[in-house]
Amino acid sequence: RPEFADRRRTAVVDGHSVTGWFVEDFALAALETLRARERPPEIRPHSQLYDDVFSVPTFEEILDLAQAEAGRLGRPIGVYPEIKQPAHFARLGLRHDDAMLSALRDHGSGLPVYIQSFDPTCLRALSARTAVPLVQLVENETELLTPYRLREISTYAHVLGAHKSLLMPLDQAGRLATPTGLVERAHDAGLAVHAWTF
Repeated sequence: RPEFADRRRTAVVDGHSVTGWFVEDFALAALETLRARERPPEIRPHSQLYDDVFSVPTFEEILDLAQAEAGRLGRPIGVYPEIKQPAHFARLGLRHDDAMLSALRDHGSGLPVYIQSFDPTCLRALSARTAVPLVQLVENETELLTPYRLREISTYAHVLGAHKSLLMPLDQAGRLATPTGLVERAHDAGLAVHAWTF
């Protein structure tokens, strides 16, 4: 998109230098001219069939779609938003956790919702502000998923959102290895477990 070429820049996000285009540099009207594309096509090649078919929706539009489809199908359809880079956006005065909670309040409580984040500080703050189930995302073993740490997570989150390799690792031949026991440890700490991504 040549009209946005001058917005390419380098910024520090969560301690990492990143070059590209940043959502905070665009007004909603500009974002609405963009089309959605599969970000990692090598992982989900089938999703590329929908590249450029849909505009980039707002969170409110996603909630409206979920409610409309739930009514059409006669069954609940939930949403599972992730709060990404909350410290970065808070520094810019763009607290999207506030906007998310406001949108959820505006849409009523009939929608099944889980809010997920890798950021424990954000989830701790949210736990005092909402009854929506919160999901602590974890991706690797360095996050010290000990019984003590899991009990600490259970003080602010309802669910451990674990990468599937933390639950069912693969051996060197690519076959499922012995389960790690993380599900049982999380349950003992009072946490449900949601695995990602299949």
